[in-house]
Amino acid sequence: MSQPNKSQSAFNPNEDYSTTLQNMTREFEERWNQPTPSPSSNLQNYEQRGVLGHGSFGTVLLVKEKKGKNYFAAKMMSKDLLVAHKQVQHVHNEKHVLSATRFPFLIHLVDSSKDNDYLYLILPVVSGGELFTYLRRVRKFNEKQARFYGAQVVLALEYLHQMHLIYRDLKPENILLDMRGYIKLTDFGFAKYFVSN
Repeated sequence: MSQPNKSQSAFNPNEDYSTTLQNMTREFEERWNQPTPSPSSNLQNYEQRGVLGHGSFGTVLLVKEKKGKNYFAAKMMSKDLLVAHKQVQHVHNEKHVLSATRFPFLIHLVDSSKDNDYLYLILPVVSGGELFTYLRRVRKFNEKQARFYGAQVVLALEYLHQMHLIYRDLKPENILLDMRGYIKLTDFGFAKYFVSN
């Protein structure tokens, strides 16, 4: 099983922030310049356990690794729909970004897989749902909540900009909440890598 994104960047409390960003940039560039690993065949390394949700081009499945006890989200996308809606390049782009980025407030790629009909991006399970759903339920955030979520979004965007990535799809539906209430930015199909001359 190929797991290109297993290691996470560690924050060193003894480093200043600019040194930490420089180290993260170096790690990102190493991963960005590596060829993306070919996906394994079918979901042979995983057992399907349920459905987490539905999207425009497919379904998000709950899967469990066969040789372990970890659970993941498998973003299952129909090849036919991706081709018909001219989304193939967006999916390749998303996979590349997810393979290279490592930041606490961003989702990352764990593995990828494919079969005759579908592509699968294997991602960590983020069990708190969308920020959009939570905001709709509470109607508005108090100042403390707004600062809490806003600060995490700013840090995630700062990291992406440091890596020369422009996100381009910020909305509450693309901000997931983990079980402790922290955010994970997701959906990188429209992200652009940009280096000025």
